[in-house]
Amino acid sequence: MEIYDVRTRAIPGQYITRSVYDKDVVKALRFAVKMYNDMTNCFYLVRPVNMKEVRSKVVSGVLYDFQSVQLAGTTCKKKSKKVDVLFCPLRYPVHSSHCDFAVWSRTWKTENYKMVKNFRCRTVSTD
Repeated sequence: MEIYDVRTRAIPGQYITRSVYDKDVVKALRFAVKMYNDMTNCFYLVRPVNMKEVRSKVVSGVLYDFQSVQLAGTTCKKKSKKVDVLFCPLRYPVHSSHCDFAVWSRTWKTENYKMVKNFRCRTVSTD
């Protein structure tokens, strides 16, 4: 009989802490940042510069829960073709927001269905 070790395996519906360097976490973060940039009317793109925590749980796919992701303005314009926002230089003075959001990923769906849920941001004072 196998012993189920909850420290190393995900239990459906239970959150587990994820590394910010995990390739699936990075994909979900890129997707959410792209959605954020598409939704805003800013002339320049924003990019993540810091992240407090990310966790995930299995729920008819994987739900990635991002906490306190710091998004800051860059010098890259939205109209730039094929730009990788993660490598865009930051604009100074830095104005940023801390955002919480969830990305629901269902990889078996056509075109790897993803959806951003509960996007909440608050502006960080630069003083």
